[in-house]
Amino acid sequence: MSNVWLAGGKGIRLFFGIMLAAVCLPMAAAEPLEPVTITVDASQVINPNVTGFGWNVGPLWIPAPQYGDTKDLDRFFELFKDTGQPWIRIMLSYYEWECKINNGANPVYENDDNDPWTKPQQFLSPDFRGFAWNSREGLDWRIRYVLDFCEKNDIWVEINNWETWMKRWLDQKPDEKGIVSYEEYLAKAQEFGENVAAFLYYLKTRANQGKGYACVKYYGLWNEPGGLFPDQDFIHGDYPGYMNLLHKTVYDHLVFYDQEMGTKVLQGLQCMGFESYPTFRNRPKAGHPTETWNDMIGRGVLQYLEKPDGLPGEITNWPGADPYIDIISVHDYWSVFDYDKNNPSGENQGTIQDRLIPLMIQGVMDQIVQYDTDGRIEPLFINEIGGKVYCQGEDHPAQYCHMLYIVECLVRGLERGLKGGSVWAWNMHTGYAAVSYPGCWWEVEPKGVVHPIHENYFPYTLLTRTVKRGSNMIFTEVQGGQDDSRGPETWPVVKTQRVWSTALVTPDNKLAVIVISDSYNTKEMQIQIAPRKGTVEKYFVTSTQCDQLYTNTLDSTDGIIRDQLLPRSITVYQVN
Repeated sequence: MSNVWLAGGKGIRLFFGIMLAAVCLPMAAAEPLEPVTITVDASQVINPNVTGFGWNVGPLWIPAPQYGDTKDLDRFFELFKDTGQPWIRIMLSYYEWECKINNGANPVYENDDNDPWTKPQQFLSPDFRGFAWNSREGLDWRIRYVLDFCEKNDIWVEINNWETWMKRWLDQKPDEKGIVSYEEYLAKAQEFGENVAAFLYYLKTRANQGKGYACVKYYGLWNEPGGLFPDQDFIHGDYPGYMNLLHKTVYDHLVFYDQEMGTKVLQGLQCMGFESYPTFRNRPKAGHPTETWNDMIGRGVLQYLEKPDGLPGEITNWPGADPYIDIISVHDYWSVFDYDKNNPSGENQGTIQDRLIPLMIQGVMDQIVQYDTDGRIEPLFINEIGGKVYCQGEDHPAQYCHMLYIVECLVRGLERGLKGGSVWAWNMHTGYAAVSYPGCWWEVEPKGVVHPIHENYFPYTLLTRTVKRGSNMIFTEVQGGQDDSRGPETWPVVKTQRVWSTALVTPDNKLAVIVISDSYNTKEMQIQIAPRKGTVEKYFVTSTQCDQLYTNTLDSTDGIIRDQLLPRSITVYQVN
């Protein structure tokens, strides 16, 4: 009998169960199934000291308590904590400039005195009126609430998504010939560096009632530069390495503040560089012909040289920013689907095998080594990953599908050196959100109740709970697990590997084995874990059992875990 590890709301479990069973029932195998054997060697570390996986969180979209009733907010953060995520990426969505407030019925938020080297005493003094985050829809209160919660629960935070399109004064000013001088670009970059650094320095020192937020560990400068909305970026000129210059100016200002104040704030911050998402880099909106991933495979996922066309270079121009970037961060949405050349929408986009491993993981890591200039090899994160091919709304079987493949992508990435990442998104967009709560446009059944969206919340929570901060990934080998099973799909499905596994040892010396099966068949499986022995706690979700985390207790006194691997499943075996 299965027990519940983490139970969610059950008001619509019967409906979801019927729907998922109808769509995702295992199909008959075309041939006898070979057994699956997994060998784990805890003495062979293949990826040490990983950070783990979290969520993207939008502070503006957090249920604010009304009339003194905080039950929605409490439930929201109860679910947030139960995921066990070691870190999160805060999506501010608005550019948080250092500013002054003009009094009046309609306050105006302006840049400071255009001196990019304003001393930090100005924005640390009691008279400082605050940053632009105080200005909009309770954003100040929401950000502080998230940071307070993370501080209390040892959840590390990246501050990200500085969107300049809200601040038009940043745009460069061409001369009478339509040319923007390099001096103009440099001045804007320095002002950019001051405002980002000032906000970070404020968070680390004065905020949190004068103690600062130790939980703020990371920062990113730009969300998908030159990618999703090229016309919103102020990086639209002809000077190579402008993104690199922005990284340098933030770094220089943090150095300046530390020197001025005798602090060591910079030592407690790491910069996540680029946050690149190249899917839309060639969209017509940017003045370029549309290309599919099939056309781009083989050219390198981030190999875009900077040219006078408004598209900034990233990894290929990285040497100029290498000393100032601590972590390389990329985004990926098109690796998450089955092993056929045509994805469910009928577009040639590549596959997990063709794209994720050689390009998004191994290819980028090769570039990190190739373009390294400071002798410090930066870790790799995937900081937004999604399943746009599957998940276009409240299609619950598709939602489970997209999360199954997200987890598979990340688990396979861990074997290739991926250190961490985050999924899109905790509380943004119907198809991706982990939770639903009253009053939000993505609110889903049952209405008026804060509850997990099962198909998204529980599969990913199984991953975030398992891959703890500081864990060491260890050698795992899978034998068997190929088939060409299919569900109700009509597109071609080839015979290929359907079982994937990786294992880790947590900082408290527990062994966990993660096994993903995207097969539609049940498989007999053995996991050889000797010399580890003892009681095994099994935690799992499947396409028909994803309204909670299910658990069983198994025996491995002989150093072998024996089990039936369920179809369309994510399973964790924890050896105590």
